[in-house]
Amino acid sequence: MTYVYNGTEWVIPTPPEALDPVEVLVHAATRKTTLAANDELALVDSADGYSLKNTRISDLQSRIVAALVASAPTTLDTLNELAAALGNDANFATTVTTLLAAKADLVDTDASNLLTSGESTITRRHVMASSISTGTGNLRLTYSTARKTETISQLRVPSGGTAAGATPTLCRLGIYTGVGSGTLTLAASTANDTTLFAATNTEYLKSLSGGNFSKTKGQRYAVGILVVTSATAPTLVGANALLAAAAGRAPRLGGMVSGQSDLPATISEGSISDNGHQAYVELLP
Repeated sequence: MTYVYNGTEWVIPTPPEALDPVEVLVHAATRKTTLAANDELALVDSADGYSLKNTRISDLQSRIVAALVASAPTTLDTLNELAAALGNDANFATTVTTLLAAKADLVDTDASNLLTSGESTITRRHVMASSISTGTGNLRLTYSTARKTETISQLRVPSGGTAAGATPTLCRLGIYTGVGSGTLTLAASTANDTTLFAATNTEYLKSLSGGNFSKTKGQRYAVGILVVTSATAPTLVGANALLAAAAGRAPRLGGMVSGQSDLPATISEGSISDNGHQAYVELLP
């Protein structure tokens, strides 16, 4: 609504019958300081606009209430009822946002089958093979998004159908951060243990060396497994049916960096080749 100053006061330059009742009260109230229910507002016309004449306050009140209430249900047509419906919470929007953030992802129909303690790179139901290859000097990366915030102290990885031949030179696992930033950074790892994967179909539990790792819900991480050996390389369990190109599309699910003698401290994401093999690894408190 536009108001026009006529030299004495601000008036509304539209016919009275077109005025919004709330605006009428605001405008009319400036013309009289003490109002009673049956008072009439005798406002003079001006050359620059229109003003009210002979309008009762009681009529204005009725029109204002009707405009505010509109067609709201009777249980929500007062400010007190609206406040009660929101739990009298002045920060209702923040409260709801916080509660939603604490809920599990509703599109994850397998949520009830997730690990109670810790989480895994892929869900147990998606483990379809025991022939996930390692090779020698191939850092195999399996990507996942953290489902919860927690401190990790151990990694558990099961071997597949082929055990390591003889004694490998190096067997290590690492957790990389910085997914999507252009450079992966080794944030936590296990010490070299050449007894890993010595037997088939066996779970191996290793503690992180150099301190625990805190993962954050919603952040993406890559878990790397590196075996360096001159003998037969072991296999792992996981998923291997996905084509390499599909696994490499954003967000990446699997990748590999070859020619490694130890876990690299950083990895340029441009050097990671697509690979459809994804290893099952549990990240545990």
